[in-house]
Amino acid sequence: MDKQVQKVLDKLQVIVNDFVAQFDLTAQLGTDFGYYWYDEVVEYAVIVNKRFDTLFTKFLTERYPDVTAPLFIWSLLHEVGHAETFDFFDKGAYAVFYEFKRSLDASNDADVMEYYNCPDELCATNWAYLYIRDNAPKVKALWNEILPLLKELETYVED
Repeated sequence: MDKQVQKVLDKLQVIVNDFVAQFDLTAQLGTDFGYYWYDEVVEYAVIVNKRFDTLFTKFLTERYPDVTAPLFIWSLLHEVGHAETFDFFDKGAYAVFYEFKRSLDASNDADVMEYYNCPDELCATNWAYLYIRDNAPKVKALWNEILPLLKELETYVED
C-alpha cells in the first residue's frame, strides 16, 4: 500500500478510535460497517457498495427527515448503536434476527429494506438518530475531522 494512503488511513483510525472510545469500543478499518459484540469492535469502511449506500440513504431520509448527517457518520453511529442497545434483546431474539436476516436476498432492494427494519437494526439506527439529533455540535466536529481525510483518500482512487 502506498505510504501516503497508509498515513491517511492511520490518521482516520486514530480519529475514529478516539471517538468510539467514549462508548468503550475499539474501531477497525474493514470492508464494510459492522459491530462485533464479542470483541466490542466497530468496523468502518471507506469504500462501500453504492447500491447499499443509496438504499440506506433512502431509508434514513424517509424515516428520519428531520436529521441530516453524512452517510459515513450515520453508518458509524449505527454500529455504535448496536453496542449501546445490545442488552435490549436476549440471545433468543438475536438468534431469530440472525436467521431472518440470513433469509433475505441482498440483491433484492425490498429485502435490503427489510433488513434495515429488523428490530435490532432499527434499534441501532434509532440510537444513532437520537445521538446525531442530541449531539449535533459533537457530530459536526467529528465530521470536520473525517471529511478532509476521506477527500484525500479519494485523490488516490483511480477511476
